[in-house]
Amino acid sequence: MAIRSAASTAEKYFTEISDAQLMCLAYGHDLPTPIPGRRIPKGMKVAPDERFSGCMQIAEYCQRDCGVHRTSTTLPGFRFDLNVLYQYIYDDRWIIRPDYLELTPRMFRREIYRRAIW
Repeated sequence: MAIRSAASTAEKYFTEISDAQLMCLAYGHDLPTPIPGRRIPKGMKVAPDERFSGCMQIAEYCQRDCGVHRTSTTLPGFRFDLNVLYQYIYDDRWIIRPDYLELTPRMFRREIYRRAIW
């Protein structure tokens, strides 16, 4: 389960999060991409959904190892539902930012450059 930050400023929040989380907040998660005709890629698990007959549960793990994965379920007959809602699951490595900190992807990219260059 994710941990909620009590940071009072963006700078304090940035000191709490990992490089992987910072990258994902700036650029989005690096989820595996299935390619037709190839094996299921590393970081993706597909298994029968025990709740619904003929459906598959798909779990996709962020390749940056930030502590997030998303799950979805196919329709019966293993058909992908274009309107499917993903469920994102955050483990204890993910630090949730406080609601009062209004941060943009551009601010996360600035922190990436600060960590990488300075």
